[in-house]
Amino acid sequence: MDSNTLQRPWHYALFQIPALLTAIFFVLAVLTSNLGWFPPNVSVQMMLDLSGSTYQNGNFQGAGTIMAAEIEAVKDYARQNANSGKANLLSLSGFADQVIPITKKFSSNPTEIEQAIDQVVQPSIEQQIGGGTNLDLAVENGLKSLNTQKQQFKEMLVFTDGEINLKPWLAARVKLSGVRLNFLVVDKPVSNSLAQVAGLTGGVALPAFVKTNIEV
Repeated sequence: MDSNTLQRPWHYALFQIPALLTAIFFVLAVLTSNLGWFPPNVSVQMMLDLSGSTYQNGNFQGAGTIMAAEIEAVKDYARQNANSGKANLLSLSGFADQVIPITKKFSSNPTEIEQAIDQVVQPSIEQQIGGGTNLDLAVENGLKSLNTQKQQFKEMLVFTDGEINLKPWLAARVKLSGVRLNFLVVDKPVSNSLAQVAGLTGGVALPAFVKTNIEV
């Protein structure tokens, strides 16, 4: 364990949080400037896992699903971010087998963000993005989006419930781009390799064990 890991207290324990909404909102709060870990004027690219495992039996965005909680948490965060006094610029995309942009640009306007989510994240996108979890493609697209930004500080936050790892060459590319890569892994332990990838870029990989209505 290196000194950088020792300086990050959230590495020491797994989160046992009863609601996914609370887990996601807490992680987003941890990674914001309100707690001192983001400097002002940060561009934050969020990649939302919309794979088939985040809902069940066609219950797209249904109550108690991971997908519904992800979306509501991001909306809540967008509203708090706008009122923070030093709002971050947010961009959202969804991913499964493929990636789909949700917002058209980086923005701190919560109304724009909510409207984009409501417009794009509909059951019909399942035919466009599939039902798997392509983490490599999600990170690659998130990096392309962040590379359009002129801000010095750039963060990517990836939500996923998949048991997957990132290709080493892609992690190296993220690091060279100066982007900090962060993961929220839902209902599964964070793999050592995923934690190492996040740490390589200066980011974190956090587990969130929560209860949902999805049967396993």
